[in-house]
Formats: sequence, structure tokens, C-alpha cells
Amino acid sequence: MSGIVGVVQRVDRCVDPDLPARMLERLPWRRIDGAAAWAQGPAGLGHGRFATCPEALHEKLLLANNTGTAVLTADARIDNRNELSAALFGGSSPHREITDGELILAAWEKWGEDCAGHLLGDFAFAIWDATRRRLFCARDHSGVHPLVYYASPDLFAFASEIGALWAVPGIPRRLNETRVADFLAAFYEDKSATFYRDIYRLPPAHILTATTDNVTVRRYWALDPTRELRLPTDRDYVEHFRATFTEAVRCRTHCQAPVAAELSGGLDSSSIACVARRALREGRGRELHTITAVFPSLADDHPHLDDGRYVSQVTGLDGVIPHEVQVDNLNPLNRALGSLDEHLNIPNLFMFQEFFARAAGQGARVLLSGHDGDSTVSNGLEYLRWLARSGRWPRLWSEASALARAQGGRRRAALWFCWVHGLRPAIPDFARNAWRFTMRRPKSGVQYFRGVIRQDFARRTGLEERLAGLASEPLGGKPTIRDGHLAAITSGLHLCAMEGSNALASRAGVEHRYPFYDRRLIELCLALPLSLILRGGRTRHIFREAMTGMVPQGILDRLDKTDMSANFCYRLLAAGRPAIERFLYTEPDLIAPYVDLESVRGAWERFQSDPFRRISDSMRVYFAASLGVWLNEMDL
Repeated sequence: MSGIVGVVQRVDRCVDPDLPARMLERLPWRRIDGAAAWAQGPAGLGHGRFATCPEALHEKLLLANNTGTAVLTADARIDNRNELSAALFGGSSPHREITDGELILAAWEKWGEDCAGHLLGDFAFAIWDATRRRLFCARDHSGVHPLVYYASPDLFAFASEIGALWAVPGIPRRLNETRVADFLAAFYEDKSATFYRDIYRLPPAHILTATTDNVTVRRYWALDPTRELRLPTDRDYVEHFRATFTEAVRCRTHCQAPVAAELSGGLDSSSIACVARRALREGRGRELHTITAVFPSLADDHPHLDDGRYVSQVTGLDGVIPHEVQVDNLNPLNRALGSLDEHLNIPNLFMFQEFFARAAGQGARVLLSGHDGDSTVSNGLEYLRWLARSGRWPRLWSEASALARAQGGRRRAALWFCWVHGLRPAIPDFARNAWRFTMRRPKSGVQYFRGVIRQDFARRTGLEERLAGLASEPLGGKPTIRDGHLAAITSGLHLCAMEGSNALASRAGVEHRYPFYDRRLIELCLALPLSLILRGGRTRHIFREAMTGMVPQGILDRLDKTDMSANFCYRLLAAGRPAIERFLYTEPDLIAPYVDLESVRGAWERFQSDPFRRISDSMRVYFAASLGVWLNEMDL
């Protein structure tokens, strides 16, 4: 969660030596442990340090190689430290522990632009190569650590956050209406665009090279949906999964300060908390803080929000210090979310501000999150599709019936599982297209969020064409049975949620870490045999088996998840009302060019009449009003 910045003049001109420091001044929350700036000739770099790992305490803020021809700035936590040390430094034992920056710079000197593929962990870094007058940048495989940039014929500039770029003279601050249209359509798959024209994100798993002539961006890593892991026995799979998941969590507890973990009582957060608790106790005998959301005002009308019976099974263990955060008194449209560089329409993100504040109040610098666990460790429903395509009808019916029983349903529910997750997805594309032609039905393509965006604005920004283009592009080339799993793991929605959380967490002085984004775990889960993920109506079977003995059995047997939409609806109706009525009625000019006001006003009226059953209307209202809050704060 350190801050990195840099500028390269692409014409025959020296960089202003004070510019990197001015850029860092705009990111005070990312330099609470010190800052350093460097400039020489056409290039300047800056590093603001937020130390979490022990090695960072003696790390140089800007690191140069032995010849002084390469300078590095990095926001990184490298997890495969032992393997890299052996490959890069041999059997030598340095007089002090090697820092992450030294590992990255040595990897670059050994492997050049291929270095990022050798790194495990979360990182964003830049290296100025004075010999070749080129800047090399890289971002981790899932995009946990951010990197944004601006390029023109005269200069190239990058930073951890867009706000730092405004310190650079000549960088325009202009709204990117295409991005506005995408967000109003709930379309997140453009992973390079930002809300500002000419400012871009470096996508996850990509590297960038900037020279005086051009800027090139290319992917260095991608998941392979055709790969399937083969091990001798089911027990071997379970043990391999347990070891991989345990290591993913252990790496993210690496911190010299206290560590906290979100705890909802679900399988994902409980597994992380239990494994982290064990890792901390075995390491230096430390305790784990847990942060749990509670909803006291909704307890009577919405008892399903009370997960205390599950949470207490974890917080009752030795070495756990529990904390509760009341979130039924917060505002989903608060101004703090509007003051961020980018607009965020992530509904429950408002709760995480309180999580970060509580973790920081306990002295924690790391907060572990179970975000995206359901995507990484799939529920296995694609197994039904595979059974249907393979003609294994008895097994398909058996698994669908078991799923129905596990969720309290009967024969009709089993038929639904067979059709929706088995037979319908297994129908070949040519057959579905022929049916549409015969019935004179147009191909649906991707449907955007109708009822929010103005249709003329959607047409002007080419929204329909972009969405249709996305629908026609396979993710991994030849279609496979795992394409749905791959799409879930690589969803742009998760990237936006992470980037929003990163911005909020950094301002609170906390680093958000995600064990389910561990590259080794992601690669393993996508390669598992489908029969190990769904078995006997038990979704995520291998995960539950692997956590047996580590996570309380009551949580392993739990098949449901808490739906927090009631709290969101309640708070939007109560605390969000002033902002909603302001931007829909009294001051609609900010959003009127983009939002279908008549439609959203209708959604607001319907939502007020029956808030807890009008989820789709609540989202329409939220999308429109949250855009108004952000535009008002940004004053674009």
C-alpha cells in the first residue's frame, strides 16, 4: 500500500526535479513511514512508504542497481521469496534479509521484461533504465495493487492513484463519458479505462514499456481453462488444496503490526480467520483481530442477518480478539465515497470504511478479506453442464436431486437444476441460434441496465456495440466447460471492487489483502476435476473437505450465505434520501445528460412503497444518485 509515482519526458528535456515530490504530496496516506524522490535527466521517480512487512523497515525507498543505471520504485509484497532468492542469489546468505525491492530489481536484471511472470504476490512497480532510456512497469496478476498512467507525445506519467497525476503540469482533467456509460450499464470489463479521458489503468497481469517513441502494453500471464490437474486419489487433491490455501493465507499474515480479518460467519471468511489464527500463533505467538458487521435495528424484522451463531464458533477459539461494527446506521451515499478519484457503484462498499477504521484503531495494518472466494472456489454447478454434454443422465439427475434436497427443495427444484445448469447450457450455439431464427427472435447479446441510462447517451457512446463485442469474444480461445468459472475469476467487477477498497483502506492506514487472489490457489481451483467441486449436492466439496479439522464443523456444513440487501435497502431509503431527492428532483442537471430521470424517478417511487422487495429498483436509484454524489464532489 505504498505510493509510487514517476514522470518521463519523451522529448529532449529534463524533468523538473521537484515534480516527483509534489506528486507524492497528494498521497499522504501512502507515505506515512517516509518518502523519497529522485530525478535525473528525463526521468523522475518517487516512493512513499507504508511499511507492513518486516523487510520494509530497512528497505531503501528508491533502489538503484550496482551500476546506477536502473532505479526502482515499488508497491509490493513478494510471496515466493525463498525460491527467488535461490534463483537470483544462489546459496549465498546476505548479511541482512533481502527486501522485496531487491528481489524485483534482481529479477528484472536476470529475466528482463519476463520478470513479472516469475513473481508471486501483490505488486505494482516501475524501473527506469537509463541505458536504454525506457521505463518498465508491471502490475500483479489480479490487479490487487493499482497503477494508473498518462501518455502524450511530450511525457509519460504514472502513479498509484489518479490524484497524484494532477500535480503534473499539462495533464488534462476531463470526464470520460464512455466510462460513465459503462458504469451506468453495470459493465466493468474494460480494465484499462478510467473516468478521465487519456488516463488509463495498467490492466492486471500486464506490463508496460514507455520509450521516447511509443508506449506498449502486453499481457504476461493468463489462466488456462483447458488445464486439468491429475492426482492419484481424492485425498491427494484435498491435501494439495489445503496446503495451497494455507500458504495463500499465511503469506498474507506477513506483517510486523497486528493483523485483522473480516469475519461474516460464512465459509470463506471463517476459513481465512481460522488459518490466519493458526499461522499467527505458530509464527510469533500473536493474536488475530476479527471484524464483524452487525445489524441491531434489523434483528427483529430480518433475523437472517444475525450470523452470531456461526461467528461465535470462530471468535470462541484461542488467539482471536473479536470486534463488532454496527453498519445499520451508515449512509450508502456518503460524501467520502464521492471524494475518491474514481466513481464507485459498489453497493456495500460503504460498510468497509468502518471495517478499515476499526482495524486501524486496533493498530492493525493488514485486513484480510474473503472477497471473491465464491469465484475462485467455484460452487461447481458447471459440473451439471458437463454431465449433460457427456450424456451421463443418471448422474445428472442424482446430483440435481441432491442439490435440491440440500436446499430444501423437491422434484421441481431438481428439474430446475437439471435444466438451468445442465441441459440449457449444454445446447450447442448453432442449435440455439437456429431456434431463435425459426421463432423470429433476435439474438439477445448482452443486456445493459435499462431504466437507468439515457438511450441517446448510450447510443452516443457506442454502448450497445461494446457490449455485443464482449459477448462475441471467447475468454480463452476455444470454448471449454470452465469458461464460466474463468469469467467469474477474471470479472472486471471484482477488479473495480478491489480498487475501490484499496483507495478507502489506504486512507484509513490499512492494507486490504485477499487470499483468494493468490495465483497458486486460482490456478489450482480452475484445474480441479469438476466432480471434486460438486459432489452429492455439496457445493465446494473439496474446500469443505480441506478445512475439516481447521474450521468448526457447523460452518463447514453451512450451505447458505447472508444476504445483506435488506440493510442496503433500509439505509438507502433512510440515510440516502437527501442525496437521492437532490439529484433526482431539486438539482438534476448533473446527472440529466446521462441518466433517464423519468425512469429512475419511477423506480424511486416504487422502491419507497416496498423497499425490501424492490431490489432492482433500489439499484437503479443507487446507480443514478451515486453518480451525482461523485460528479458533485469532483466538480468536473
